[in-house]
Amino acid sequence: MRIARATLYELWRTPSAWVVAALATLYPLVVIGLLLGLLDETWDAANVRSLLASASSVGMMMVLFGVVQAAGEYRHRTIVPLLLAEPRRTPAVVGRLAGYAVAGAVVGLVAAALSILLTYGWLAASGSAVGLRAGPLVAVIAGATAYAALGTVLGGGLGGLARNQVAAVIAVFAYMNLDPPLAQAFPAYGRFGATALGVAMSGGLPEAGGPGQRLLPWPAATAIWAGAALALAGAAILATRRRELP
Repeated sequence: MRIARATLYELWRTPSAWVVAALATLYPLVVIGLLLGLLDETWDAANVRSLLASASSVGMMMVLFGVVQAAGEYRHRTIVPLLLAEPRRTPAVVGRLAGYAVAGAVVGLVAAALSILLTYGWLAASGSAVGLRAGPLVAVIAGATAYAALGTVLGGGLGGLARNQVAAVIAVFAYMNLDPPLAQAFPAYGRFGATALGVAMSGGLPEAGGPGQRLLPWPAATAIWAGAALALAGAAILATRRRELP
C-alpha cells in the first residue's frame, strides 16, 4: 500500500499523466457526441443503453496510460529509486500496478459519469429524452470503471515488458484501430476482442455491423479482461526480477 500511495502521488505530480488521463476521459465523450450528432436514430431504451456502453472506450485509452507510465519508468530511470527503496521487486511492481489500477478506476468512473450526463443532456435538449432504469446505468458506471482499472494494469504490464516506450505506444494505437474492423470481419474473434469485452462489461447489447455483433456475458468478459491484465502483470514482474537496474 505504501508503494501504491507513492505511485498515486507521483501520478498526481506528473504532467504527462494528467494529459493522458484527460485525453482518456474526453475520448468516450467525443465518441458519444459524434454518434448522437451523426446517427439518425430513434433513441429508445435499447439504443441508449448501447450508446452508453461506448463509455467503456476509456479503458483502451487507459491501456495507453499504463504503457506510457510503466515504460517511462525505465526510459527516464525513475524505476531506480523505487527498487532501491524496495529491493524486493515483486512487491515493488505489484504496488506500482495497484496505484495504476486506482488511477484507472478514477478516470473510468469520471468518464462514465460524464458520458451519462452528456447523453441525457443531449437527448433532453433534442426533445427525445429516454429514461433508463438504475440497473443499466449502474452497469455502465461499474463496467467502465472496472474496464479502465484493469486496462491500466494491462498497459502497465505491457509497459514493464517493453524495451522501447515509443514502440509500445505505437503497438497499442495500432491495436486500438485494428480491433473494431477485425471484430466486424471475424465475429468469432470479435466477442473476445478488447472493444467487445468493454461493451459487454458495460452492459451493452449486441449490435449488427459493429464490433459488438456477438457479446459474451459480462462475467465472462470481465474474467477474460482481468486474466489478460494479470497475465501481463505477472510477465512484467518476472521480467523486472531478472532485469538489471538501468
